[in-house]
Amino acid sequence: MFLSKDIEGWREEALIQDKKLMIVGQNILLVPYSPEHVARYHEWMKDEEILKFTGSEPLSLDEEIEMQKKWEDEYDKSTFIILDKESKHMIGDINMFFYEDEKYHGEINVMIAEKEYRRKGLAKEALRLFMHYAYRRLGAKVTRKSYV
Repeated sequence: MFLSKDIEGWREEALIQDKKLMIVGQNILLVPYSPEHVARYHEWMKDEEILKFTGSEPLSLDEEIEMQKKWEDEYDKSTFIILDKESKHMIGDINMFFYEDEKYHGEINVMIAEKEYRRKGLAKEALRLFMHYAYRRLGAKVTRKSYV
């Protein structure tokens, strides 16, 4: 999903202010990726299937901790953890980042890491919630679609 915005400087202010935000959906919650999520996220990223589909490299726990801190502080990225609304169990993540070489363009990626939560429409719900957030709070616009 590609996003664009026409006003200079909008991303830093909006993304930094939203670190304590919770987005509530019908079946899921989206919460900012924070230090308490790193251990479980690190376990997900040991899975060969997840590494393959996300194009990621395995990291040590210390590297994952540093990565979370970096993502938390960077204004051109926004990562939320997807929680099951009822159990509050971590089931995946959704993130948005902006391209360095294309000033106002970026993309959204979603991952349902917990296999028992896949194929239930939760990634679609997360994407709809996150796009609504990006549009309403950040002023982003969808400019073209991409399916993998």
